[in-house]
Amino acid sequence: MEIKFLGCKIEPVCNKVIVFSEKGRKYEAKNPDEKPVLKIHVDGDLITTGERCDFALDVTKEEKLYLVELKGCDKAHAFEQLLATMDYMNDKGLSRVFFPRIVVSKDSAPKIKSTAEKRMEKLVNSHKCEKCIVSTRFYSESI
Repeated sequence: MEIKFLGCKIEPVCNKVIVFSEKGRKYEAKNPDEKPVLKIHVDGDLITTGERCDFALDVTKEEKLYLVELKGCDKAHAFEQLLATMDYMNDKGLSRVFFPRIVVSKDSAPKIKSTAEKRMEKLVNSHKCEKCIVSTRFYSESI
């Protein structure tokens, strides 16, 4: 069954484990109840211009959207890409709670927060998204 998601054709999945990987970085979503999820390649498929994250998982029935950026070591740029994707989704009228995720190759960035990271924290504090999780090389969670 094919579903339209913001004009993009998406194939729903019900896998127990959903994986996104790229250049040694890996995000794994555990889906033990096999609930229907839309696995979306955002970068280049859903959004073709401007800043955008790599992937998304839409848990439609729960109104949750997991946004995943697999990045080298530029964590500040990853925050910018996630924020741009969230802005895009909001502009399209998508009503979801955002769960931003960043998986970096190595976290060598200074401990000073970027402007984008501070903006993300403000969104979390205003309950417009969940806390952004940053992990090195691999991140796994239950959705």
